[in-house]
Amino acid sequence: MKKSFIILVLALVLLTAAALPAYADGGREVVFLKNGGTGDGSSADNALGTMAEAYAALDLSRDGTIVICGDYTQEGTFEHTAEYTGSVTLTSVWDGVDYRKTAGAMFIVPGGRYVCTGAFTVRNLDYHMLDRYYLVIAQHHPVLIDTGVKIESENFEFSGMTFGTAFGILGGYQNGQPVTLDGQMPPAESDRDISVTVRSGSNILIGAVSRQIAEPRYSGTATVTVEGDAEVGVLYYAPLNVPFDCDVKVVLNVGGNARIGNIYGGTSKGTIGSLTLNWLSGEIGGFDYSNRIGEEAEAKNGYKLFYTDEVETDPAFATMMLAFQETTKVASPERPPEETKPAETQAPETKAQETNAPETKAPETKAPGTKAPETKATEPAGTVPATQPAQQSGSGSVPAYVWAIVGVAVIAAAAVIGLVLKKKKK
Repeated sequence: MKKSFIILVLALVLLTAAALPAYADGGREVVFLKNGGTGDGSSADNALGTMAEAYAALDLSRDGTIVICGDYTQEGTFEHTAEYTGSVTLTSVWDGVDYRKTAGAMFIVPGGRYVCTGAFTVRNLDYHMLDRYYLVIAQHHPVLIDTGVKIESENFEFSGMTFGTAFGILGGYQNGQPVTLDGQMPPAESDRDISVTVRSGSNILIGAVSRQIAEPRYSGTATVTVEGDAEVGVLYYAPLNVPFDCDVKVVLNVGGNARIGNIYGGTSKGTIGSLTLNWLSGEIGGFDYSNRIGEEAEAKNGYKLFYTDEVETDPAFATMMLAFQETTKVASPERPPEETKPAETQAPETKAQETNAPETKAPETKAPGTKAPETKATEPAGTVPATQPAQQSGSGSVPAYVWAIVGVAVIAAAAVIGLVLKKKKK
């Protein structure tokens, strides 16, 4: 009986141990990555050597993390083979260890693209640019550049003012960039939403929608949030480089200590559905429906500005007020909760706000007299909650089936122990 008992207990322990570190399909929740890595990714000493290997080692149906634990260099364009339903986070801080400090970890980029096929987050990571450009293509997947991200370049032209001189983020599709490696090109028509949130980093350029897509016809909501200490050179709210006529609803949220050099419509003439700017704090250098060559991006259902008293002192505020048909002063997010909700908890833009908008007027006819009278409100409309980051703990979330296995093991062990003790009493 004793021998059988020991064998049973060992079997249950092994079964439970095998279930805890990995998911049912064998994918991990965290892997380590650095140049020259030849291990299985289970630790910094056994790191993987390529981003493709890191993605392959994760269970992409869940939240996964890739820890850059030394220098890692991306060569050319990275694109995972297929869309995934979970999320991937890149970081250099894990389980209390900051590998930027202990191993000089950094993400080295000679120039190229990072194509997202699922939710993507960057947090506590140093980007070192060897060239003057880099482009993250979201493809309508949520992208979050969270806190603790540093972006620097050896090239003096790196400025955040053009896609060729910036750390670029494109919320939609890029022409010529396959959606997956089977060669399928991006669709010109879609109602999928877009979400880009930037909380740190500098020399960033954001394109809210698509780039170089012929006759784009997008109708979802594109939400771009710039907050924290982020520094953005240019933010384009419309499709880029081609004429367009689409119904995309654009919501721009600016808060924290963020700084945006200029907000432009696009680089070609066209129309979008609507534009809402929630300016709660931070700096905006200027706003223009057009780009530098005067091609206007008109909003069919109007331009709305929600602002706080904090931004009224911004040098560009008075001029920006003239560009919006509706302007509404809202309570500052720093005030008590009973007066206003924090920006991150506000509800998405409602249908009523879209349908109640005044008819769009051509930008050149806008003047102080055409501005909607100032009204009071408790919160800006159209603010969408920021993307939730993937879990960042040492142990990570444990699937329910693991706890079921542990429960069965404990119950079985207790039953066996009970039988042994009962037999001894006899």
